[in-house]
Amino acid sequence: MPSRLLLATNNAGKLAEYDVLLEGCGWEVVTPRDLGIDIEVEETGETYEANATIKARRGSEASGLVTLADDSGIEIEAMGGDPGVHSARFLGENASYAERFAEIQRRLAGVPRERRRARFRCVIAVADPVKEVSDTTRSSGCRSTPRLWQSCRTIKRTSSATAPGPSRARGRY
Repeated sequence: MPSRLLLATNNAGKLAEYDVLLEGCGWEVVTPRDLGIDIEVEETGETYEANATIKARRGSEASGLVTLADDSGIEIEAMGGDPGVHSARFLGENASYAERFAEIQRRLAGVPRERRRARFRCVIAVADPVKEVSDTTRSSGCRSTPRLWQSCRTIKRTSSATAPGPSRARGRY
């Protein structure tokens, strides 16, 4: 029977992405809902790494399992990298995606198209309750699949993840 890996989310969209990314990784992937636990935490960190680590450690403490968590956001060059780590809370907790997008468009009004560069950044943290290890892997854009899979394989072998640097994928917003 494979070891269990807790994904620190119940978000259906994220779970679908992780199903693809972790396919064939050798872990039985479970969620907080599967285990009947609540691991909601306040994202009080000032970096993606801090927030992902807070969530991974909380999941690991609550479940006793190796736990994978992430934090992500969009960084828009013309806005000085904002909303960045605060993307989910940009304009407040109750703002909709449409409201956030409209405000970004408003702030970018008059900015030439060639200066509307943005990137999506995602940081994944893994916490191991046995070895009290927490590690992160970073990616910009959509090129993280091989790194995530390799990190998962590394976790399987050593109970800790490697931390490769960010890729340089960029897009226009």
